[in-house]
Amino acid sequence: EKGLVVEGFRVRDGHHEVTGDTALDMNAATEVSCNIWYALAGLETGGGRLVDEAAKLGFGDSIPFDLPTAISRVTSGDGRAPGGFNDDAELASASFGQGETFVTPLQMALVASTVANDGVLMKPHLVTALTGEGPGARTIGPDAWRRVMSEEDARALQAAMQRAVEGKLGREFTPGAAVKGVPTAGKSGTAELGGKGEPHSWFIGFAPVDDPQVAIAVLVERGGRGGERAAPLAGTLMERYFELYGKP
Repeated sequence: EKGLVVEGFRVRDGHHEVTGDTALDMNAATEVSCNIWYALAGLETGGGRLVDEAAKLGFGDSIPFDLPTAISRVTSGDGRAPGGFNDDAELASASFGQGETFVTPLQMALVASTVANDGVLMKPHLVTALTGEGPGARTIGPDAWRRVMSEEDARALQAAMQRAVEGKLGREFTPGAAVKGVPTAGKSGTAELGGKGEPHSWFIGFAPVDDPQVAIAVLVERGGRGGERAAPLAGTLMERYFELYGKP
């Protein structure tokens, strides 16, 4: 049986019928959602660094926002391995979005916007302005929170995420996310919950890639694979955005 075995846990992929045994780089792995590539990348990174880098994006603590939100996490932190993981099996799972990873749509929208914004995380606001004749009328933001990654690293992720939406195989694995006439980037997600029922369907993305105007996170609870439900919804929503505000 094929797959990557980590401490007795087998990591599987669904893309080998089309990619065969071809070695994948980050762009190709992102395009076809290669669990094994990201599991290996996470193991090489290590649990401590993975948690620290996620913390820069807001994981593990409250987000400065106008409304209270749940705290996102990559692990429960109860384990004895670096970063609070139980073992390498959990670390490998978390590296492709499974294990004890729990996230909010707002947190994932911030992930998308940070990549789109060349690595700078912005403080989220509920509204962009308060209008009226009183003294409280004012414009709100934009406010930078902190730099999360280098511009070079962000650009690499932008390219990988654009390929996941617009690449030949990306369109096959993540259909419906591309906005016609607008360079679009994104990544689907399939969050397995255990027990009965379909997994949560996820997609995050942004457009246009070269001058981002909109970032988005879509979650369809128990919707199945991310590429089947959330991705087409995201494409429709981004298309609507450009219909309302114009294509650049």
